[in-house]
Amino acid sequence: MTTSADATPFSEQDWTDLERLIEDRLAVASGLLGIAVIEVDTSELETAVQRLVDHLDAEDLTARTDHDRFVIVRSPLTGPAEMEGLGLRIADSFPATPSAPSADDPIERSTVHVGVVTGRRGDTARTLLRHAQFGLEDAKAIGRAMVVVDDGPRLLVDEAGV
Repeated sequence: MTTSADATPFSEQDWTDLERLIEDRLAVASGLLGIAVIEVDTSELETAVQRLVDHLDAEDLTARTDHDRFVIVRSPLTGPAEMEGLGLRIADSFPATPSAPSADDPIERSTVHVGVVTGRRGDTARTLLRHAQFGLEDAKAIGRAMVVVDDGPRLLVDEAGV
């Protein structure tokens, strides 16, 4: 997986490889696994990539899936709020209002949307990625610098076990 600014868009094989890596992490997960799908709209993509990397842990799996779209997979999590917090920190690190670019910060203005989902052993990578994408699309519909947590469908069993 790559986070370089000159990465080519994901192929079908890349998606398959990403799903397999997520499935491998789910298989050994002792708790929650989190996925964030991030879309950054800025002309300074190289700087945006570095900002994303600055928020990652060494164990995080990252992939650039399109020109301005990235996936972060984090496990284990301390709880569902950890992924929402990561999304908020990432969104807050990009200026939403115009500012004068400088050598230290060439990003003049950007729009960031983040979709987050958490999963457990037994969930599938494809389902988790799909729900993170749903969260991203919801975030885009709501407005600039939004983070949406999509918990995905869960099978609910009533007290009678039905």
